Amino acid sequence: MKLENLSETKFIEDANELKKCLAARTKHNDNAFWLNNNASTFPQLSILIKENTATLQYLPKDGHPGFLSLGNLGQTDDVQFRISESPADDLLIASKFLITTTSAEIAAIEFFEGKSLPNSVEWMEL
Repeated sequence: MKLENLSETKFIEDANELKKCLAARTKHNDNAFWLNNNASTFPQLSILIKENTATLQYLPKDGHPGFLSLGNLGQTDDVQFRISESPADDLLIASKFLITTTSAEIAAIEFFEGKSLPNSVEWMEL
């Protein structure tokens, strides 16, 4: 599986390697990851992480608006995630779409193994 983050692209062979890659953080204690099949861009799972908070977007195919993770972390503040080195690219994500980084890792492993929408988190279809 192909994994891209804010600084590199890797090809992941197993779930342990995926877990190790997902633990990587920038100097801002965040990272953004995009996972997809080596042979195709879709389906794709994007994972945005900041400290202990994450959000997921699943894109099943080209042209589909996708699915966003739904969470219940009990926080009311939205979170700003970096997706590049330019602050102009930052995404402000509503609190209802936030999950824990542990939940994001579980979903990423599920996606790695099944290459489909992970069942371990709740989703909102866009």
